[in-house]
Amino acid sequence: GCALLTVHGRTRHQNKQTVGSCNFQAIAAVKAAMRIPVIANGGIATLEDVERCLRETGADAVMSSEAILENPALFAGNVDSEGRHVGQARLAREYLELAEVHLRLRNSKAEGDAPKCVKAHIFKMLFAGLQDNHDLRDRVSNANCFAEFRSILEELERREWQEPSFHREDAYLRHRSWYFRHRLSEAQSLDGVPEPPAADARGGGASEVGDGAGTDAREADADEGQFCVSWD
Repeated sequence: GCALLTVHGRTRHQNKQTVGSCNFQAIAAVKAAMRIPVIANGGIATLEDVERCLRETGADAVMSSEAILENPALFAGNVDSEGRHVGQARLAREYLELAEVHLRLRNSKAEGDAPKCVKAHIFKMLFAGLQDNHDLRDRVSNANCFAEFRSILEELERREWQEPSFHREDAYLRHRSWYFRHRLSEAQSLDGVPEPPAADARGGGASEVGDGAGTDAREADADEGQFCVSWD
C-alpha cells in the first residue's frame, strides 16, 4: 500500500503559460481524507508560502520543485546556521564550488569544463541580475567552463546588482523571479507593477523570461536532477 502521498495542487492542464495559482484547498481536501502523511507541493516561492501552505492545507510537510532551483536556501529562510543572510551570489558561488568537485566531466577536452546542467542552475540563481545585464546573460549562454561562470558572477557583484529579497515578503519582487516566469501578469499584479506592452510579431523580449540562458540551458533542464544543493 501507500505509506506517504505527495499532492500537487494543480490539474494536469495547468502547465507553463497556463500554470496558474496552486489550489491549497484541494490539497486540504486530500489531507482530510487520508490517514497517511501528506506532503503539499505547488505554489511555494518563499518560506512564508511554506508556512501559509501548512496552515491552510494541514499537510504534514511541504516540498518545492522549481522555486528551490532559483533559491536553494528557500527552506532555511535564506539564513545560515550562524544567523547570516544567504544571498544569491553566495549560493551561486557555493554551488560552483560543489559542482566543480562532484560534476567533473568524463573525457572533457579541457580542465574546468562544466556540464550543461551547471549553466541551467546558474541562469536560474542569477536570473534577476541577468535581466538587467543582457551582456552577462549572453555570456552565461555561451559559457562552458567553471572559470567563466565565476567571472560572470564576479562582474555582477562589481555592478552591485540587486539580489532578490526572498527572505522579506514586503520586498520580494515576484515579477523579477524565475519562478514566476510563466505567471508574469499575476506577479506584476501582486507587485503593483503595470504590465509592459505586448511583444510585437518579431517576438521582442521573449528571451528575457525564458526557461534558460539560450538553447543549451533549455536542453540542460533535463539534466537538473544530476545535482542539487540541499539544505538542513
